Amino acid sequence: MSVRTVESTTTIRVCEDRNGWFAWASSGDECVTCAQICEMAPSPILPEAAGDDLPLAAAVNLHLRPLARVGGNLILLAEHDGGKDRFAYRWTVSAGHIEQLAHDVVLWRLPPAGPAQLAQVSLKGADAAAVASLRWGLAA
Repeated sequence: MSVRTVESTTTIRVCEDRNGWFAWASSGDECVTCAQICEMAPSPILPEAAGDDLPLAAAVNLHLRPLARVGGNLILLAEHDGGKDRFAYRWTVSAGHIEQLAHDVVLWRLPPAGPAQLAQVSLKGADAAAVASLRWGLAA
């Protein structure tokens, strides 16, 4: 004795007749005008993201990291998770000078020994912005 699995499918539609009345129609029934009321889709079915009026609707994580130090020079990298070429970068330092090597990399020419200095980078895009800071040197 073997076990058999039988599967039966019934299509159900809501139908409107010529007089504007609605009725259910299943497999084998006739209807003139039909509208499909159910369709199977892979799970999960998620609603589309609702828009809002906020000017900064997306979140971005930004980190400022030193890559290398040679003498009084420091190479800094701005890392973020917001997608490539989406943002305008703006770099500032409390002392010394910066040279932009790439949009996300700068060479910071540090001032002679003294109190700790601060480097900052800001990102600005159409729907997100972020700021990251790096403190370097001895505390005052």
